[in-house]
Amino acid sequence: NTFKAACQMTVSELQIPLIDEPVIVDFVFVMPRPKKLDAKKFGDGRLPHGSKPDRDNLLKSCQDALNGILWRDDSLIYSGKLEKRYAAKNELPHVEITIVDQV
Repeated sequence: NTFKAACQMTVSELQIPLIDEPVIVDFVFVMPRPKKLDAKKFGDGRLPHGSKPDRDNLLKSCQDALNGILWRDDSLIYSGKLEKRYAAKNELPHVEITIVDQV
């Protein structure tokens, strides 16, 4: 799907060495902002995303997509934070992946 392809393309362009040790990874999924959240009362920044897709499904899809590209296998990820947010006004949807610590 396009989500997996976007994850793979972004990481492969960075030419990062393949992770082969236990690792902590944080994920921020920035989802498309619906028009109803463009009203002034919501502000311009990112907002909490409390609807589908589920956090677990996003995380699993992204981790699996990066097997063999960013890490040998997603089983190496032993900890990390996860957020789902609506994009700020004029921000494109994307995924932010931060390698916090490697053993």
